[in-house]
Amino acid sequence: MTDDELDALLQDRLNLSRAEVVAALKMLPAYRTRTSSITAEEARLLDAAGLADDPASYSQVSIEAVATMAWLLETAYTADEVASGLRVASGLRVDAARIEQRRHARSLWAVDENGSWTYPAMQFDVIDIGRRSALRVVRQLDRVLRALPTDVHPLATST
Repeated sequence: MTDDELDALLQDRLNLSRAEVVAALKMLPAYRTRTSSITAEEARLLDAAGLADDPASYSQVSIEAVATMAWLLETAYTADEVASGLRVASGLRVDAARIEQRRHARSLWAVDENGSWTYPAMQFDVIDIGRRSALRVVRQLDRVLRALPTDVHPLATST
């Protein structure tokens, strides 16, 4: 498969560029076969219960994880964009420093994307004010974010 064919396939099947797929793959934990090993007896019990091994299932789950992670990163806002959107919605002075404070306080959710924090779009409602779009944080989100473990993977919160 050529690079052009790969690019066309990614665009056609996942609506993603190669760069988006690579960024998403970098965010996923490494697959380790030893972590999913089971004993022969456990395998026999699972097979008897109708839960036979499906070699294609890992591939399907992996593709879905990559696509979800890429979507999460691609649709995320920068701190400046969040500040601007919240400023339009509230009329208050909001800047990127305040957004960073909210990230540290866990009242906004951010993902570290190669050393830069981005803010997934799914935590905001987009509203129209006149001719401008504004952002509002989903109500009570801060309570949910504070209840999550600090080391939770972004995919655990995005589905």
